Amino acid sequence: MITHNSLETFDFAKKIAKNAKPSNIYCLIGDLAAGKTVFTKGFINYFSKDLVVVSPTFTVFKIYEINKNNIERIYHFDLYRLKTIEELEDIGFFEYINDENSISIIEWGDIFIDFLPKKTKIFKFKKINDDEREIDEYFGN
Repeated sequence: MITHNSLETFDFAKKIAKNAKPSNIYCLIGDLAAGKTVFTKGFINYFSKDLVVVSPTFTVFKIYEINKNNIERIYHFDLYRLKTIEELEDIGFFEYINDENSISIIEWGDIFIDFLPKKTKIFKFKKINDDEREIDEYFGN
């Protein structure tokens, strides 16, 4: 999939969100400014237009209360600053991603790809130029 601007990336994410189910896990991989946070904003916007979504780079994760389509919340992780599995465990990462009533979106998940469940849907973002992004999707690790 090629998106030609941020709005197309945002809208693509809303289409993905439309088919999301509780316990889904989405791993977003790509360089800085590749479109991961824009995707997350579009995804969460599908469930609530009132939520302000920012990448939790310094807080590591944020919880958005949704309560729509049998989904109670969305956990939004940014693992960029984490280096060890112990740091993941310290923030309760595995408990969150195994929450059967919620969805997890993980930016920079490639750092810990071997620890993600096989059911994880992976989106790989590649910046083509200032506007265009190539987004590939696949399952598993």
